[in-house]
Amino acid sequence: ELRLNANPNWTELVNSFQVVARQMGDLAEDIDPVLQFFTFQPVQSTPNPSHIPLFLSTQPLSEMKTATNEMLSEIEDQNLFVEDIEQNIKNDE
Repeated sequence: ELRLNANPNWTELVNSFQVVARQMGDLAEDIDPVLQFFTFQPVQSTPNPSHIPLFLSTQPLSEMKTATNEMLSEIEDQNLFVEDIEQNIKNDE
C-alpha cells in the first residue's frame, strides 16, 4: 500500500532509512564471502570483448597484488615499530 503524507515525520523516515541501510550493509558483509564460491552467467555479453578474461580471472591483477603487498609491508613495519617501543618501555621499568 502506498501512503502519501503531506507532513512526513522526518525523524521516523531517517530512522527507518538508517535501519534499512544497516541491514543492507550486514547482508552485503554476509554475502561477499559466499559469492566467491559461485559463478554467474551474464544476461547479456559485455560490449568490450577484451573484458572477458578479466571477468573469468580467479587471481587479482598484478597491480592490485603489488599494492596489497606494499600495504601489508607498511603495516608490518608499523607493528614492528610498536613492538620495539613496547619492548623499550618494558626494559625501562
